[in-house]
Amino acid sequence: MKKVFMTLGAALLTGVVMINTSAVYAQEDDVEEYSWGTVAEISGDQIVIVEYNYETEEEQNETYLIAPDVELLGISALSEIKVGDAVEFRYAVQGGKKVVLAIGLDKSVMEESPADVFSE
Repeated sequence: MKKVFMTLGAALLTGVVMINTSAVYAQEDDVEEYSWGTVAEISGDQIVIVEYNYETEEEQNETYLIAPDVELLGISALSEIKVGDAVEFRYAVQGGKKVVLAIGLDKSVMEESPADVFSE
């Protein structure tokens, strides 16, 4: 009988942990985050950014959808953003997809001259 109660208690505890964990993941949707990187590809409602992943210590391509009402920061049209440009942006996970809410050129990177980069 003691085994039955212990097994039942363990199952109940596991269920509570699973419910709490899934609630945490559900809350991650719509939380705004900031990132930056280099544009690898841009077309229509999608942009691919080369970002540095601090966990793997490698650069990786990350695909984002562009919100229809994206806020443009310091630019007048998305067409001003080209492959190779450094960008900064704000995004949120919506329905499991990363969606850019605001984007602009990263002028701090663009203003550095090659001499400045190599002298650091």
